[in-house]
Amino acid sequence: MKKRVRDPNKVREYNQRYRAKNREALNEKAREYYHDVAKPNRPKPRSDRDTILYRMFSATEELVYVGITYDFARRLSEHRRRSTWFPEVARWDTEAYGERRLAKDVESEIIKRERPKFNRHESLED
Repeated sequence: MKKRVRDPNKVREYNQRYRAKNREALNEKAREYYHDVAKPNRPKPRSDRDTILYRMFSATEELVYVGITYDFARRLSEHRRRSTWFPEVARWDTEAYGERRLAKDVESEIIKRERPKFNRHESLED
């Protein structure tokens, strides 16, 4: 039986084409996995997301803090870790707004009118 001799240049070229084709397919599968399985609750791009206005209340129903964010879970976690006033929070309410500017205007109006205990009021004085 005669041994088949392959041209190393052709083998290299074939391997490169094969790897490139499979690399694209693998990358596509990885992208699908990442988006659909690994990160099913990934946030939408900012332009597609609602802005969340949140109000935090104490046990006595006093308004403690008002804020806006795109990602309420992340912001809540930040308040838990960094805010000295967070232990006073007994509950919170959220409202979704399609436009950030509208949410910001509502937030400013609430701060002026209701004077939350831990929001800064000086910049909003009329």
